[in-house]
Amino acid sequence: MHKTLCVHVAAFTHPGLIRPHNEDCVAVGAWLGQGAMEQSAQFTLQVEEPLLCLVADGLGGHAAGEVASRYAAQRLSAEAGALGKDKAVVADCLRRIHTDMQQEMRSQPNLVGMGTTVAGLIIAPTGITAFNVGDSRIYRQRQNQLLQVSNDDTPEAIYFGVADTLFRSHIITQCLGGLEMHREMAPHIVTQALEKEELYLLCSDGLTDMLNRHQLAASLEENLQESVYNLFEQAIAAGGNDNISIVLVRVEAAG
Repeated sequence: MHKTLCVHVAAFTHPGLIRPHNEDCVAVGAWLGQGAMEQSAQFTLQVEEPLLCLVADGLGGHAAGEVASRYAAQRLSAEAGALGKDKAVVADCLRRIHTDMQQEMRSQPNLVGMGTTVAGLIIAPTGITAFNVGDSRIYRQRQNQLLQVSNDDTPEAIYFGVADTLFRSHIITQCLGGLEMHREMAPHIVTQALEKEELYLLCSDGLTDMLNRHQLAASLEENLQESVYNLFEQAIAAGGNDNISIVLVRVEAAG
């Protein structure tokens, strides 16, 4: 028998202090958030069909990054109902989006170079599927530990010190779209069984470049909206150098 799921979500995106535009996009089901949000959007949903939550980060400095992130979010949202079947379906969907974005660039010169990262969850009564391409991240909090679920598509990171601080390249080794020529793309996809309660943090590198894992963990509270606000305020205080997107997802299973 499948579990009955109650999913609580707080989603937020903001340009930060330096960038003139927000090229990020966040999604919860069919809802999309972009631009400069004044406060987080909140959702409480009873889930029977697969629910999509994601962060997409349009490539800064490239043409139409905001178009790319919204395009990917809309496509994934439209196909969310089929994505809870297995990892192969998710991989096929992401590869089709990648190929179609490259085709869009060939047909519309103003979109040449558009690309985006994506980090998302497909939440279904049968389990949770986490996927990413690029360096936007997914973390899971379990037994008071915050662990990264996603894989960074970046050159090898160099960690130093005792505070989980790192030097991380802003070069990404793959994304959706990004190059007009055809290039293979291999998404990272993991499936996880449902525990009684799970908390996930999805975010763009505008957050993780500003805060290390310990700072992220210390900011997570029972109230998701307050947690999002705390994370955002700390990222701004640390410089707010990039667009900042945060989606917090609490999944409660019963039955």
